[in-house]
Amino acid sequence: MSQRVVIVGAGIVGASVALELARRGVTPILLDAGRAAGACSFGNSGLLSPGHAPLSAPGACDEYLARRDDAASRGRFAPSEDSRLAAWIDVFRDACSPNAYDRGMNALCALAPMVAPLFREWTGEIRERLGIECDFREDGAVALASSPRTLDQLRSYASDLHRRGLAAEIIDGSAVRRLEPAATDAVIGGAFYADWATIEPHRFATGVVRLALELGAELRETVRVARLERGAAVTDAGERVEGDAIVVATGADAADLLDLPMASALGWHADLRLDAGVRRGTVIADRDVILTPMEDRLRVSGLVEITNDHPANVERARIEQLLAGPRGVLKGVEGAVVSEWVGRRPCLPDGLPAIGPATGRSGETIYVATGHARMGLTLGPATGRLIAETIAGERPSAPLEPFDPSRFAPQRVSSHGRPEAMRSARTDAPTPASPPKSAAPG
Repeated sequence: MSQRVVIVGAGIVGASVALELARRGVTPILLDAGRAAGACSFGNSGLLSPGHAPLSAPGACDEYLARRDDAASRGRFAPSEDSRLAAWIDVFRDACSPNAYDRGMNALCALAPMVAPLFREWTGEIRERLGIECDFREDGAVALASSPRTLDQLRSYASDLHRRGLAAEIIDGSAVRRLEPAATDAVIGGAFYADWATIEPHRFATGVVRLALELGAELRETVRVARLERGAAVTDAGERVEGDAIVVATGADAADLLDLPMASALGWHADLRLDAGVRRGTVIADRDVILTPMEDRLRVSGLVEITNDHPANVERARIEQLLAGPRGVLKGVEGAVVSEWVGRRPCLPDGLPAIGPATGRSGETIYVATGHARMGLTLGPATGRLIAETIAGERPSAPLEPFDPSRFAPQRVSSHGRPEAMRSARTDAPTPASPPKSAAPG
C-alpha cells in the first residue's frame, strides 16, 4: 500500500481524501494553489442534497444555448469563441438524452446512502476533537413552486428519487407554509426532501483539513502544481513533491493537469445578517435561488453560468438577482449583506464527477477526484472514502464505473480544433491554453 500520497487540491474533496488516507496510516501531502478549504469550499450553498440530479437534464443543452445572450438567465452558456467550450457543449448535448440522464441519476443516487452517515460522523468528531461547531442541521429541505410548470418539474424529480429509494414528498401550499412559515400565498406547492441537510461549509471543510493534519497529513498552501511526472507533482517553482501515489482533487483547474473536458459552472452567494427568518434549507425552484440558514446569517446562493473564463470579480447584477429571488415568495428575507462571492464549480459534460484511477502517459496510475459541479460539498466525504479505499486496495463502498475518468477518452479536441486521442491524465507540461430546474441544487 502507498505510504505517502500527494494530493493536489485542499478543498473539501482533497481534504476528505487526506482524512480517509490518514486514518489508514498513510501520510497525505496536501498541496493547494491558494488556501485550504477556500474557493468553492468557502462559498458553497451549504445545502446537502443526496440524490442531486446532474446538470445534464433532457433539454438542458438547448435551453442553455437559447439563453446564451441573456445575462440575467438563471442558467446559460456564457458567450465564448473558445473551441474547447464548443467541444464540451457537443458532449453535454449527448448527455442530455433521457437515457443518459437516467444513467446519471442511477450513479449519483447510488452514492446517496454514504452522505448522511459520513457527515454525522465527521461533524461529531470535528466538534469533539477540535471544538468547531459546523451548524449541521438534519431538518430536511423544502423546494417552493409558484407555478404549475415548476410544480410539475418537482413532481417529476420526486418520482425519480422515489424510484431509487430516496425520500421526496410533493406537498401543497398549506403544507409548505407549515414547514416554512416565511412562505407567502404565492407558493402553490412544493417538495419536501426529508434526508437533505444544511451545514456551514467553510467550517466543515476547515475541520476536515485540521482532522487530517492531526492524524499525520501535511499541508502546503499557495503552492501551484504545474504538471505531473512519474511519482511527483512539479510546482511552478520546479520543485518535485514526490509520493507513492498522486491524487488530483483540484476544481476547475484540474484541466491544467488532466486531459478532461472541464468547464466552470459559475455560482454566486450573498450572505445576509439575519437572526431569524428561513427555518431550513429552502429552494425557490422557479428562480434557481437557494436559502440556507447559518446561525446569525442567511446564505442566498444559486444560478449557473457555464464558461471557460475566470471571473474577474463578483458581478453586482448577479448579486442583485439573488437578493431579488425571495421577493414575493418569502417574507422577512432582508438584512445587511455581509459576504459576496463567485466561484468556479468544476463541471464535466455528462454531469457526473470523475472518481477513480486514470493511466498517465508514462503508464503510472493517477487518482482523480474532480468535476463534482454543484455536488462538491455533498459528495466530498464520499469521494474521499472511495478514493482512499481504491488506493488502499479495499472494495469501494459504491460502484466507481460510472465515474471512470477515462470515459471521455474519444472526446478530446486539439488546440487547433481537430479531434485527437485523449488520455485521462497528462504527465508532461500542460498545453497553454433543461437543467434540473432547481429541483436539486448544490
